[in-house]
Amino acid sequence: MAGMTEEQGPNIRVLKRVVIALGVLIVISLAVVVWGVARNASKLVAGDPAVPTAEPRGGFGDVTVDAPSGSRLVGVSAAGERGLLRLRLRDGSEKVVIVDLGTGKVLGTLVVAPGPLVQE
Repeated sequence: MAGMTEEQGPNIRVLKRVVIALGVLIVISLAVVVWGVARNASKLVAGDPAVPTAEPRGGFGDVTVDAPSGSRLVGVSAAGERGLLRLRLRDGSEKVVIVDLGTGKVLGTLVVAPGPLVQE
């Protein structure tokens, strides 16, 4: 029995050193992750121009969007780099005009016609 404990002694010391080294690597890795998150968060707070935003980089001047006569603008919203203009047409239907906020170009329109509500 005494011979077995002597053989395990060096192995256990090596195992302890490996466990300590791996623990140190985990702590260092966690510190690097926390540092990276804090660095990126400070860029967002400071408004760093290197961080992408949904705002256009430059103005595109005046853009005329053709709306049918008798229509009313009932809503405006932004979705990423797209602007959405919601128009209510004379017949009660709605039209959504999609505009690229970077260029001012009208990308397309959606027309929602009134009709019975279908529930699934």
